Amino acid sequence: PPKFTALLSVAGSSLIMWDILCSKPRKTDKMSKLILLGLSVGDIMSSFFVHFLGSWMAPPSSGAYGASGTIATCTIQGFIGKWFAGTANYYNVSLSIVFLLMVRYKWTEKDLKTWKAQLFLLYLPP
Repeated sequence: PPKFTALLSVAGSSLIMWDILCSKPRKTDKMSKLILLGLSVGDIMSSFFVHFLGSWMAPPSSGAYGASGTIATCTIQGFIGKWFAGTANYYNVSLSIVFLLMVRYKWTEKDLKTWKAQLFLLYLPP
């Protein structure tokens, strides 16, 4: 049932994004919420392209169950899946670092904002 669990993951991450973006006042002023937003985008995309679409994108000659794609669709799925799974992992590590700095070292939002680019924007995919 990877397709079912992928849809649950997409739904959960979508609700997190909705909560961050639609709350009053907006929660995007907090560093942890921005990172969580990036993590949710990465999770939605990787869950959909890797787990939900799964073997559908593979060419029938691959022998995979339900394969009905082409080599091009399989390659695109692999690229997008790798990119966004890496993005989700990166933001997960960034979120852990932010919480470590806030809890253990008593950093404030002002302290975190000085490192915003490093924590939020420096993901380079493998």
